[in-house]
Amino acid sequence: MRRAAAVILALAALLVLIRTEGFGVDFNDLLFSGADAHYRGDLSTAAAAFEAALRMEPGNSFARNQLGLVYAKQHEFNRAMDQFQQVAAMESDNTFARLWIGILYLQEGDLDRAFGSFTELLAIDEKNADACYFVGTIYYVRRNLPEAIRYLKRARDADSQEPETHYRLARLKHMYLFFS
Repeated sequence: MRRAAAVILALAALLVLIRTEGFGVDFNDLLFSGADAHYRGDLSTAAAAFEAALRMEPGNSFARNQLGLVYAKQHEFNRAMDQFQQVAAMESDNTFARLWIGILYLQEGDLDRAFGSFTELLAIDEKNADACYFVGTIYYVRRNLPEAIRYLKRARDADSQEPETHYRLARLKHMYLFFS
C-alpha cells in the first residue's frame, strides 16, 4: 500500500515537473497568466510567465514588451531596456517599445537620447500624445518655451483627457507671456 502511494506521488510530481518545464504548457496560457499576475501586482510571477513564453516564441513582441514593462516596474532598468530594444529591432514601428525606450533614457537622465527616441516615435506616429508630451517637457527643461508649448498643444490635441498636459500647457503659456 505504501509503495503504491509512493509511486502515485512520484508520478504526480513528475507530471508537475513536466508541466513546469514547458511540456504541455500553452503559449497563450503563459501570456494570460503573465498578464493576470501583472494586473494583480505579482511581478515575479508575471516575469516568470513572460520569460517562459519567450522561451517558446522568442520573437513575440507582445510578450517581450510586457516583460520589459514588468522589469521596469521591478527597477531592473537595464533588463527592461534590453527587452524594448529587441522589440524595436524586430519591429521598427512598434510605438510601445519606442516610448518605453525614451522613458528609460529619461530615467537615466539622458535627455538627448530620450529626445531622439521620442522624435523617432513621432516620425512613426505624429499624433502620439505621450511622445508629444515628453518632447514638450524636454523642450521646457531646455528652456525653449515656444517649442515646449507647441508640443504640449500637440499632446493636448491628441489626448484632451490628460490633466497633466493641460496643467503644464497653461503654466508654460503663462510663463511665456510673463517673460516675453
